[in-house]
Amino acid sequence: TEDFKTEESLDNFEFLNTSFNMKQLIISISSVTVVIESGGVDSQPLIKLNSSYSIIMENWSLINLYGTCFMDYYNEKNFIWEPIIEINETGVWSYNLKLDLFAGNESSQHISAFIESKQQLELTLSHSAICVINDLAESFTKAVKKPDSLEIDDNLLIFSNFMGMDLCLLINAKKFSHSRSSNGLIDSNGIERINIKPGEEFVMKSILNEKQSDPDSDIICEVSYCGEKIIRRVSIRERERRCYRFPLVSYPGNEYKWVIDKTSSDSSRSKRFIFGSLVEIENLFHVPISLYYIDLSGNLEEYTFLVQIEPHSSFHLPVDIVYSKYKCVFVKPNDNYCTPKEAICWKSKPSKVFGESFSTIVCESKTNEPNFYLRIKCSAKECLLEDSNRVHLSCLGYKFEIHPLVRLRNLLPVHIDYTIMNIINIEGESKNRIKEETTCSLKAGETHNLYHINTKSNKIEVVIKNYLNQDWTCVNRIPHKWTKDNQIEIWTFRPLNSSEEAFLDLAVDFVTRDESQMRTATLFAPFWMVNRTGLPLTYKVGENYIHHPFNLSGPILLCFKSKNFFSKKKLSFSIANSKFSDSFSIDAIGNQGNVIAKDKDRVGYCTSVSIELSSFSLSKIVTISPF
Repeated sequence: TEDFKTEESLDNFEFLNTSFNMKQLIISISSVTVVIESGGVDSQPLIKLNSSYSIIMENWSLINLYGTCFMDYYNEKNFIWEPIIEINETGVWSYNLKLDLFAGNESSQHISAFIESKQQLELTLSHSAICVINDLAESFTKAVKKPDSLEIDDNLLIFSNFMGMDLCLLINAKKFSHSRSSNGLIDSNGIERINIKPGEEFVMKSILNEKQSDPDSDIICEVSYCGEKIIRRVSIRERERRCYRFPLVSYPGNEYKWVIDKTSSDSSRSKRFIFGSLVEIENLFHVPISLYYIDLSGNLEEYTFLVQIEPHSSFHLPVDIVYSKYKCVFVKPNDNYCTPKEAICWKSKPSKVFGESFSTIVCESKTNEPNFYLRIKCSAKECLLEDSNRVHLSCLGYKFEIHPLVRLRNLLPVHIDYTIMNIINIEGESKNRIKEETTCSLKAGETHNLYHINTKSNKIEVVIKNYLNQDWTCVNRIPHKWTKDNQIEIWTFRPLNSSEEAFLDLAVDFVTRDESQMRTATLFAPFWMVNRTGLPLTYKVGENYIHHPFNLSGPILLCFKSKNFFSKKKLSFSIANSKFSDSFSIDAIGNQGNVIAKDKDRVGYCTSVSIELSSFSLSKIVTISPF
């Protein structure tokens, strides 16, 4: 054996510290529930989010999160929670989130995030759910835009009396405050009487905050008319329409009824109570509309002025007018027109309970002005009867909307003039004579109400102003019966005061209900051709040739013939003196490609063609520019 000797003692040896300092934070949250409520004195739940989380953080730079969630919304009509994010067969929807926090100097700090889910996310967006989300978005928008107004409008209750009857509210003075003088009308129990005359409005505020809100807060309503009186207890929490009986009977034997509408609100924390009748009339015209009823108080039946409804305003008919003998009112714009023979009538409406009906009312002019035409839309509203949850035919409310007969909208990039042409018959003459009325101007993007047009007999002349350095005219009819939505016609325009044989085809879209729920005729061009090549272009559409100058400030308006309107649309073009390119489609929105047009010397003009959709869904913008 050999002896081994160490040169140095181990006590003097320095060991290298190789330990690794690992930091880890683990957080587990089994359940988190977030409920968003409307707030106010009648606070209602809107959305509920249930979730759970498991979080692991390592060295303060790596985060692994595992979460689950499902979401419900509160259906106020059915008083139940309904799902938005559903629980599927495999359980609650789950996901994983990974975050890497890279910490360097200030210029190199960044975060890397990765999220994944191996389960299918099932969303259910019903009409009721969308309404709740929309109301929630509007409430947040108002809170952001008007932060100071919340203190003013907080917990307001607004009462409007449109019944034509006397209304008295009995409220608890300890729960509500208002600016009216009490005049000693508070009894020993703290109950205060508030009288609201017909046409008046009363505003009060809840003294209790949201946490102290009394779920059983009720208001006693006392309605009196013609010596009769009825008392009802009304809850301020539910948002609903309820119909109540009144101890009077009309001439045919119908019992009087009145309505409390609690479905409208001015803001997220205020609520409006509308005391009215079963009939509401809304004026969607741009001019005031007057209402008349038949007065039976005297020996003769006379038309009596009732009210003037301002533009875009509504009016609830008094209860005694609703249950009058004829159950109708008459409308006209002003005294320059005769009272029409047709009326707004609700006597025989229960046969068409849940549908919509339309009618036309003609107000004959007393002067040389043309007649005034109104289009009346009638729709039914359900009302709950007394304290029950059932709807009866006698409790159906009716809303009449006064529309123009038709609206004309100009979606061209140029101004237009239009004239309604009346065809009149002259005795002793073999032909009808056309009487032109006042010409109106319609700027690009504007809309006008055509309230003097009779679609059965009138024609309309449209003049396009200063397009390609000249005016273009077309005389045509607006259809009397619109059988379907998006009924599109092609109108051909000719040069005004010119012998040229040129023509311009444009499209008119007739829709029975646009975004404003009105019948509208829209003049538009399906394609706007934009030339950015700096050279003149010539388009070949079928057998027609259309020239596009390089210095034209606006687009060329292009429209295909009616027989090819809904088919695939192709064209070709030439640049300067080149040959025509191969034909290509201009239908595909978002498409961008290259088109080459070669000249006689086989030198090619390479261009880029892009197709975009305009704000109007039937118009596309085709831009041709150098490649």
